[in-house]
Amino acid sequence: MNKIEEELRKEFGINQSFYRQIKINSVYSFNQINKPYYWSQINDFVAISNESSSLQKIIDGIIGNN
Repeated sequence: MNKIEEELRKEFGINQSFYRQIKINSVYSFNQINKPYYWSQINDFVAISNESSSLQKIIDGIIGNN
């Protein structure tokens, strides 16, 4: 994931936050800052969403084994 982030930083903005101690990255085009995509690696999964709240629900499901 680190190599992917490095390449994305060349042409896109990337932010990160944490939810339940899991890093959530957001990536956005500089000309469409208000339309980010979110992704996170949880255990053996990589989850991607266009809404932070949806990604948080996925994280809750994986952590809770649902």
